[in-house]
Amino acid sequence: MSPRLAPVALCALLCAWPARAADPPHTGRVWLYAATTLRLSPGLSLTLMPGMRAEFARDTGAAAGHTLDEVFVGPNLHWRFDDLSLQLSLWYYFTGIPVAGAPDYVQTHSLEVIPTLAYRLGDLTLVSRTIFHSTVYATTYDETRLRSGYGLVIREMLLARYQALPWMAVLVADEPFFGVVEDAEAEPSLAGFWPRGVRLNRVYAGFDFKPRPSFSVSPQYVYESVFDDGGAVVSHNHYLFVTAAWTLDLMAENKK
Repeated sequence: MSPRLAPVALCALLCAWPARAADPPHTGRVWLYAATTLRLSPGLSLTLMPGMRAEFARDTGAAAGHTLDEVFVGPNLHWRFDDLSLQLSLWYYFTGIPVAGAPDYVQTHSLEVIPTLAYRLGDLTLVSRTIFHSTVYATTYDETRLRSGYGLVIREMLLARYQALPWMAVLVADEPFFGVVEDAEAEPSLAGFWPRGVRLNRVYAGFDFKPRPSFSVSPQYVYESVFDDGGAVVSHNHYLFVTAAWTLDLMAENKK
């Protein structure tokens, strides 16, 4: 390098360093679900799905450790029209955020209405899943009167599923989260009643293994972007996301 260019290069490096240091953090996380579905009739089933999340790595500061517990429970209605299928779910959703040094959670209680439309084209299935997520209670607020309220988030997942083998499918999906309705009084918070606007986006890629008709396990990589009020990314989260799912057919049991 020319001696005349050395100071210029050094200045450029020093100017670029603060911008690099200010980049949003990247985290490494694990996200687990265990789902059990009871098939009650050809058009009706009931699902119970507990889950948990934990952060094991972070490029700035210490990892957060155990970050979230979840429970979903509710009925599902099913319709099939040749290659087109529709499922409508109504689920109660509990989240608990552990508080360091305290025995209790920061809790939210929500209701979810979930229409899922799937269209099969040979080995390829295209899926649209919309979640209308209504939060009605959140303990993140100190004032009791602010804990009961209403906030609405809409999540829209577009998924492609390719049946590569009889027992294995490849999954690719994208899912943005839109805050639609803010609570009238409580301060918007991702731990309570969400703010308006695009707040999250998740990209999924992985596999669905089905060694038995009644059991499947789906390991996936999830890249999650978190956005602030101005639309800037404030966190890049990288998940190992694994769902183990069991289906118990009560109709088959009753026929025995």
